[in-house]
Amino acid sequence: MTRIDEALQVLYGNSGRDLTAEGYAEHLHQLRKVNPTLARRIERTLEPFLTGHVFPGRKRKWDQTFEGVRARLALLPNNPHVRQDVILIRSVLGIPNNHVKATKNDTSWKEISALVQPQSIRRVLESNMAGEWHYIHCQAVLHNTINPTDSGILPSPFVKSAISSSRVNFKASTIPSWLQKPPSGPAPYDSNSAPVDWAAGRLVERHRLPWQAALPLVFYIITQNASFLKKIESLDIAIKYGNAPSDNEAFTVVINNLDEFVSKKDWNRVWDRMIKPRQSRIWETRGTKPQGRRSVDISRLNEALPWYCKVVEEQKTIPDILADPSTGNLDQETIRRVLSDLSKLLKPIP
Repeated sequence: MTRIDEALQVLYGNSGRDLTAEGYAEHLHQLRKVNPTLARRIERTLEPFLTGHVFPGRKRKWDQTFEGVRARLALLPNNPHVRQDVILIRSVLGIPNNHVKATKNDTSWKEISALVQPQSIRRVLESNMAGEWHYIHCQAVLHNTINPTDSGILPSPFVKSAISSSRVNFKASTIPSWLQKPPSGPAPYDSNSAPVDWAAGRLVERHRLPWQAALPLVFYIITQNASFLKKIESLDIAIKYGNAPSDNEAFTVVINNLDEFVSKKDWNRVWDRMIKPRQSRIWETRGTKPQGRRSVDISRLNEALPWYCKVVEEQKTIPDILADPSTGNLDQETIRRVLSDLSKLLKPIP
């Protein structure tokens, strides 16, 4: 008898060897209650066998799962490696240390302060400035000619740095090797991207982040404001509109990269941040929530479906249905309404 057989015998005894994840965990839990030291020894003995033959997913380390993604995003604002890489990227792009940063002397500071909370002024203003800088940077890549005086909110030196950085060639031999490699993300974080988007794409790949972190990283590169790296959604979520044939206001939520570490808390966060606000806007347009007498009662419709079948297949009239004994004590108005609802619901489009 091998050490594996002996360990399994100790763990399961004469009962069936339930090597499902739940069965193994339950038997190990029971052994821990009786003899914790023996349970640890059995667990160490069985670990190579279970990983190699029963639970191959154990070969995947926790940092390679959704748990790792969640943790890296939570630590991203203070990640020293990212901070060092961004300093290097800004140096390669030729962005001076005082670009693009908001100060109380900026003409827009007072305007923004009247609209948002004091702690949000800098972020909002730098968000606007970074968006403008990024737009000019990308336009310079596309058109090769930009007038530095065209920007409405950026000082002329900031505009010039946006334009000059668009000329940087990351494939040059003087660039660090990790930054030379073209990013392989979705547009605009691919091989055809503008330099600052290229850099953000490489940061995503280099630091094993989800692609939804790319745009916040663009803003972080431009401003060095780490607040842009906070509260990035861990799940990769895409929202599409107008795909439902019955309702052009409906939206579709696509969630990618789910694994065994995604929890109900993650689903609830998707609901609160992505679905609930959009439903609220639809309710505002409609003027009411789906509640009250006109809410769909599937059970009532299902009970009335045989009557509706007679209308469709046997050309029965409403008076015929009203005279049918199977309608019981239902009043005429209820029967007419449910048949009308079924007709609206089921009658095909011509």
